Amino acid sequence: MTHGRKPRKPRHVRTDTLMAAKLRASRLTGTEIASIMDPVRECFAHVRTATATELQHQVLHSALTMAQEIERAGIVRGLVEHIELAISASSTYSARCFASGAWQASACHFHELDAISSMLDLHAFQLEQLSAVELHRITQRLISRTKQEGGQVLEVQNDLTCAQPYKKETHA
Repeated sequence: MTHGRKPRKPRHVRTDTLMAAKLRASRLTGTEIASIMDPVRECFAHVRTATATELQHQVLHSALTMAQEIERAGIVRGLVEHIELAISASSTYSARCFASGAWQASACHFHELDAISSMLDLHAFQLEQLSAVELHRITQRLISRTKQEGGQVLEVQNDLTCAQPYKKETHA
């Protein structure tokens, strides 16, 4: 008897609970963090030597925006000033490169290099604190926000040789 209450409906149970728990509970491995940070550090090396392309700057700026989104999510807190300083330095560098109307790599000032370099180290620390699911959620949130603001989202390979418009995965 239910005594006037609705009968309990069984919840849908995942078939692979260990994988679901692993994705939610485990942090990113060193290899996964390196696969994210190595291309970003390579782009920063090009910015440092004043040979960066527009795509390399976008990859670097995207990493800083990702750090800002991690801060907003509340997973790692206390880096707001560092993030804002690095994003400001990146934007100033971008404006200087676009001063002629087309992208032309420019020298990066010392204080800009210092702000971006320290933020990249802090971003690696942020990534060490994330689980795979949290990283995926933050990435999806950042992609949707960029699209809503009218920005373009590119999917870039780790070696930065190919950039193409991002296509969301479809599940059948």
